[in-house]
Amino acid sequence: YVAWVPIIATVILGFLRRGAWHAPVPGGHRGGSMPSTPTRIVLILVIASIFVSVYRPATIQWWVEVLLLASFVWTLVREVHRDDLMRWIVYAIIPHAVLGVMQHLTQAVVGSKWLGMASQNPLTPGVSIVEAASRRWLRAYGGFPHPNILGGWLVLGIGSVLSLGRAGLKPAPTCLISGLFAGCLVLTFSRSAWLALAALMFVMTIAVFRSNQVGVRRGFILACTTILVVMGGVAVWRWPLVVTRGGSQTRLEQRSIDERAQGFKNGFELSKRHPWTGTGPRTTSFALVQEGIAPSSTIPIPPHNVFLLMLDEIGVFGMLLIVGLVIWLFRRVCVRR
Repeated sequence: YVAWVPIIATVILGFLRRGAWHAPVPGGHRGGSMPSTPTRIVLILVIASIFVSVYRPATIQWWVEVLLLASFVWTLVREVHRDDLMRWIVYAIIPHAVLGVMQHLTQAVVGSKWLGMASQNPLTPGVSIVEAASRRWLRAYGGFPHPNILGGWLVLGIGSVLSLGRAGLKPAPTCLISGLFAGCLVLTFSRSAWLALAALMFVMTIAVFRSNQVGVRRGFILACTTILVVMGGVAVWRWPLVVTRGGSQTRLEQRSIDERAQGFKNGFELSKRHPWTGTGPRTTSFALVQEGIAPSSTIPIPPHNVFLLMLDEIGVFGMLLIVGLVIWLFRRVCVRR
């Protein structure tokens, strides 16, 4: 909860500097109050989801956090230049990448209550590990609760570094930082993060080679080469573990696949029972037990798919409201450009 302090401070300072929502909005709107259409959609969604929630305290807390983060993002977008924001994102991820590499080398996560980090030992059941040759290998956590979260931030960091390289960051720091992030990304053994990086590189490559800036292309190629070389080197170093994550031969990998299949099954069953309004944000696990879909003696497995999870928690009506909001924003921001 300490992390909430700078978030709230940022929102308050942004409010005091320019007023609540009196800022230029992409697409031509300037000044005045926040457009009423998205405000009404959000208010309807918030009130309706709290009203129908099967566990209102969890839903209320979820909305408080979401609205606080949305205000934080809005403040950053209007107050901080894009390059400065990406630069600070990179600065913030560097310690986590270094920590993740150290954790893999030492095979231990040292807990710290002040940093919000729990101790992780690969021999402890429940810790995220990769099993190979009858040995349990700890996945890199960084300062996050799960390796997949670290992997997601590392992909964001790599994208930020490559964008800064296109904006004029020198090749040496670009390659050094992107190489660090890429090496640590392999050690998270997060398949979803690996796929996200592949998609990111594909999109950025198309964008770069459509430009006419030869210097930008050279810098981008150098950075991408560094990323591929580092990832390839780390993958060769830990090849048995990489191969294990790519298949389903081991007990843990098969269990992971089974849990995801069970999560989909649970999610579809819950959506059938609450199709129109859902169970309320952050209530899926609670609802699975309450509805008898998952036994109370075990930890319920929610669906590992964001769209199915949204359907479970806000229902068809909520999904339609969000689609309407996205269409409105697309027309206002993209079409008018």
